[in-house]
Amino acid sequence: MLNSKDDTTLGAEAMPAALLAGMFSTGIVVLPEEFKGAKKQPVKVQTPVAKEVVKQVLKEPVPDVARVEIAIVQEPDAPLAWLGNFQKKVLVVVQDTTARHLNDADYGLLTKILEAVNLSIADTAIVNAAAHSLEYYALQEKLPAAVAFYFGIAPADIGAPIRFPHFQVQKWNQTTFLFSPPLSQLNRTDAEAITLKKNLWASLKRIFD
Repeated sequence: MLNSKDDTTLGAEAMPAALLAGMFSTGIVVLPEEFKGAKKQPVKVQTPVAKEVVKQVLKEPVPDVARVEIAIVQEPDAPLAWLGNFQKKVLVVVQDTTARHLNDADYGLLTKILEAVNLSIADTAIVNAAAHSLEYYALQEKLPAAVAFYFGIAPADIGAPIRFPHFQVQKWNQTTFLFSPPLSQLNRTDAEAITLKKNLWASLKRIFD
């Protein structure tokens, strides 16, 4: 089990994007909130994690994957830890109660999603909300994201003063947000999951085209 508890160009063949079920009209609501967190220097620890080299994008669930080296970054005297090197300031927030960072199957799907837009795990910081008491402003100070994907947890759930529906590409506070259902819900073969993945792909094209 992987880590079990103890402006870019599309590089993959585009999938047919499903029509979204009506235009989202919900705007954002910005509330005056501020948070200043203590700055600490991250310490990088190299550890083997899984990555699958894939060509087929957002189609099938991902089985076992191969091993590569990637950094798990932990801050001294702080509980926050994330997977990846954050090279292109892409934040991925997940909520996985079964793993320290992300289980193997969902990690494989996330890898495919990132490869579809010419990104890798090294370009990201994956933070598991189930393993931390996250607060948006503290997280933003430690990991100032240009793009932030939230899977299964909304930015408002960790204190961001914005609300918007699934798959709406939302820009706020120098970050482009995308809120999606959990990776585990997308990582199936039923009709609902296929529709969700098509909606996700349409949103990704809006961000990275």
